[in-house]
Amino acid sequence: MGRYHLSDPFLRFYFRFLAPAAAGGTLSYRPERVLPGIQSGLRAFVGGTAWEELARQWTDSPSSVEQIGFQPQAIGSHWSRKVQVDVVAVNWQSRQLLLGECKWIGDPVDRKIVRELIEQKTPLILADMKVSADDWQIRHAIFSRNGATEAVQQELAAQHGMLVDLTQLYVELRVDEIR
Repeated sequence: MGRYHLSDPFLRFYFRFLAPAAAGGTLSYRPERVLPGIQSGLRAFVGGTAWEELARQWTDSPSSVEQIGFQPQAIGSHWSRKVQVDVVAVNWQSRQLLLGECKWIGDPVDRKIVRELIEQKTPLILADMKVSADDWQIRHAIFSRNGATEAVQQELAAQHGMLVDLTQLYVELRVDEIR
């Protein structure tokens, strides 16, 4: 069983929100039929697609290399039966790994999300990769639309992790785009 993703964001939007409203194979452009579905599902759609892609794009940008501490050789996400992580960046030669969670929620990220990433998901990822934590330098990142609580920021700092919020991601991707 595999997972397939449409890479074009406009096609993803169309098939998620507009195609289901099509009557008899043609789309009815009556806003009262389509707009409620878009309004109720847009936040989850952005969080589950565009936000994660932007986080991976930032991880691959020149601005991020200094912050994460290494040049990734591969960037993606990780899905298995046991664990799912939104952003995984790896440098196989230097044995460095970045694991990140993307949160497109209205409130600042709380400690539960950081602890779950560090304490639960990281060991499962390492087991899936068949590597030992002793041999790898592991960094953690939280990509959050609305930042994080003070406790989360302190916990990330103590674990050599990082918080990347929407403003930082936007500014740094724009700077790299201009270069």
